[in-house]
Amino acid sequence: RDDFMTMVKLRPVAKQSAVTQATENLRSYILSGELTPGARLKEHQLANTLGVARATLRTSLMQLLSEGIVVQIPYTGW
Repeated sequence: RDDFMTMVKLRPVAKQSAVTQATENLRSYILSGELTPGARLKEHQLANTLGVARATLRTSLMQLLSEGIVVQIPYTGW
């Protein structure tokens, strides 16, 4: 059994919050070019697709806003 463990390269499991996972997922999606620049991001639809609460999604969007990846338009959305 010890031989098996030395032969296989195991990486520790990364414990990531839902916010971190949602942020990374959104960042990859946006930067992949699949989303048209300037396209509106719909919170309800994104939250359902990602399987997270809208509050979690908003936290992710705020992170992406601070990175300059998304723009927030007051009283309109993302």
